[in-house]
Amino acid sequence: MLWIAAAPAALLLLAAWLTPARLDDDGPLFTAWSFVAFMTRTFTFHAGLALATVCIASLLLRARHLAAVTGALGVLIVATSTVRIPTVATQTTSGDEITLLSNNLLFINTDMTRTLAQVAAANPDIILFQEYTPAHHAELAPALAADYPYAVHAYRDNFYGQAIYSKRPFLDSPEVVRGVTTSHGTHAPGNGPQLRVRVLLGIQPVTIQNVHTDAPGSLSPYRAQRQQFAWLRDLANDTRGAVVLAGDFNATNPSQHIGALRSTGMIDALDSNALGRGCTWPDRTVLQWAPGVRIDHVLYSRDLECVAAHVGTSTGSDHLPVVAKLRVNQSPRYEEW
Repeated sequence: MLWIAAAPAALLLLAAWLTPARLDDDGPLFTAWSFVAFMTRTFTFHAGLALATVCIASLLLRARHLAAVTGALGVLIVATSTVRIPTVATQTTSGDEITLLSNNLLFINTDMTRTLAQVAAANPDIILFQEYTPAHHAELAPALAADYPYAVHAYRDNFYGQAIYSKRPFLDSPEVVRGVTTSHGTHAPGNGPQLRVRVLLGIQPVTIQNVHTDAPGSLSPYRAQRQQFAWLRDLANDTRGAVVLAGDFNATNPSQHIGALRSTGMIDALDSNALGRGCTWPDRTVLQWAPGVRIDHVLYSRDLECVAAHVGTSTGSDHLPVVAKLRVNQSPRYEEW
C-alpha cells in the first residue's frame, strides 16, 4: 500500500517538473494539466515531507527497499527546496540604493499598528501595499504623509485594492492598469487595478510594478492568472531600463509562472540574498503553524542587483512583508551569444 502511495506521487512530481513554462497556450487539455503541475510544484516541499513520513513508516514495517527510495527522494526534495547559496552583490564604494517594502495587508485586517512598526524598522524608500482598503487608507495615509509625500492609491473594499508610497518623486504620472492584455492579444480582466510608477535610482530610471494576481483556487482563476503572468512577462521583456515586480504573485518560485519571469532575466531578491525557504504565507489562523510557502516576491531585472533582502515579521495579515535593498548593477556586462 505504501508503494502504491509513493510511486505515483514520485511520478507526478517528475511530470510536474518537466512541464514547460508556457503561458500563452490556452488549450483546455494543456491548461488542465498545467494547473495540476502548478499545484504539484507549489507543494513540492510538502511532498518531500510526505515521502519522509512514508520512509519512517517503511522502516517501522521493515520495508527496507521502500524506506531507502522514499528516504532518498524525501531528503533530496526537502534539501533542494530549502538550501541554496545566496549570491553576493559586487562591492562598490558608492552608489545610490533603494529599499522596497511590499506587503499584502489582508482586507479584513484593520489594525495597522504593526504595519507602521514594520515601515519604521525597515525605513523603505518605496512601499507597495496589496489588498488596500478605504479603512487602511484612512489610517495609513495620514501616518505616512510626512515621510512619503509621493503616493498613488486605488483602494477597494475587497482583495484587490493597491497603493504605492514613495520618498522619491515619480518621474511621470503613475499608471493605473485596469485589466491586462498580453503581446499575443490575450486579455486578462483581473479583479482590480495594478499600479506602476517610475523613479530614479542614481541616473537610472526604474519601473516598479505593484503585483497582485488572481489566486488560482480553481481552473477559471488559474487561467486568468496565467494570462496575467504572460502580461508580466511581456512587461519585463518590453520595458526599457530597470524593472522591479513586487507584490503578491499567488505563485511560488518553483511554479512555471515564476519560471517564465525568470526566463526574461528577472531575479528573486530573497533567492539572491537569503537562506532558507523564506515563506510569506500563511501567517494567520492555525495554518500559520504549518509549513508555509513563498508567494510574495520582489523580482528585479539584471540592470539591478540586490544588496540585502529579508522576510519581515507578522503584521496581522495572512502575508508577511518582504523587504529588499537594490542598486544599479556595477558588474561588467557581456553580450550573450
